[in-house]
Order: sequence, then C-alpha cells, then structure tokens
Amino acid sequence: MFKGKGSEEVASDAISAGVTDYLQTESTTDQYIVLANRIINAVEHYRTHKLLEQSEERLREIINALPHILYIVDSDGTFLLVNGSLASFHHTTVGQIEGTHITELLIDSVANQFHQDLVDVLQSGTPKRIYKVTVSNGKGEEYTFAPRLLPYEFSDLDKQTILGYAVDVTENQQCEYGL
Repeated sequence: MFKGKGSEEVASDAISAGVTDYLQTESTTDQYIVLANRIINAVEHYRTHKLLEQSEERLREIINALPHILYIVDSDGTFLLVNGSLASFHHTTVGQIEGTHITELLIDSVANQFHQDLVDVLQSGTPKRIYKVTVSNGKGEEYTFAPRLLPYEFSDLDKQTILGYAVDVTENQQCEYGL
C-alpha cells in the first residue's frame, strides 16, 4: 500500500487485510526506489512461497506413492507425518492419523513395544531393525511387518523424532509356516 497520508491504525488495518507492506509517500524521489525495492521483495517472497508449496506437494505425492508404510513419530509417540500406505492399511486418511498417538492405532502390547523401540533408538542414536511385528488393520485382519526405525531430525521441532518404515512380510511368514 502506497499512501499519501495515513496513520499507524490505517497501516495496521491494511496489513491485517492482506497488504504485504505499507509505505507512506514523501516529497523526495528516493521514495520510488524504496517502493520499487519493496515491490521486488514482495514478488520474490510470493514466488518463493509458491515454490515451497509446490515442493511440499511433490514431496507428499512421492511419500504417498511409496508401497511401504512410512511415518515420522516424535519421542512421545505422536505421528507427525504418515504416508497413504499407513492410512490405507488402517482404513482411514493421512489427516486422521497425523497428530494422533500410537496408542490410537495400535493395541496396547504393540504400542508399548513400539514406544520402547523408539526410546532405544533415541537413546542410542542408532537405527533399529525389527524383524517381525504383527499388527491388526482397521478391519481386524492381522499382518506381519518388518519395520526399521532411524533417528531423524524433523526440521523445525525441538523434540527428537524417528523416521520409520515398515515392509509387509505377511506372505513370507505364511510361506515359511506353510499357511
């Protein structure tokens, strides 16, 4: 907003309404250089924001295209990010899982073991492979997974996090036991 006369109240209202910047006119020609720089900065900020949004959308598409379960969970056991494979397995949506605690998806014994594995990985700082975990899906059917947990720094959080992925090995287990 480029205005001849105004007040801080007008500037505040304008910025609250979505104006990117507020500049009051002056009697010097330097104001046009300042105005041009602010316009350039606003356009660059907008373009950067759009590129970031597009990158996040592409990353989400890639994560959701993975055939294996993928998730990021914090040290408390809250899902921060999950992919479509995990959501499909539990017959729900990504949005309904992200932000929930592991105990909302897993039975107590599996959730307790999962939490202990998280603690082990966070304390040791080394990845952990679990060779066999049996989990029920949203319909009560049991599947066997081979998960891997890796310490992971989730950019803007102060909490420690784990990147996990799990491969469905149910068919392998059935073949091994002749089922």
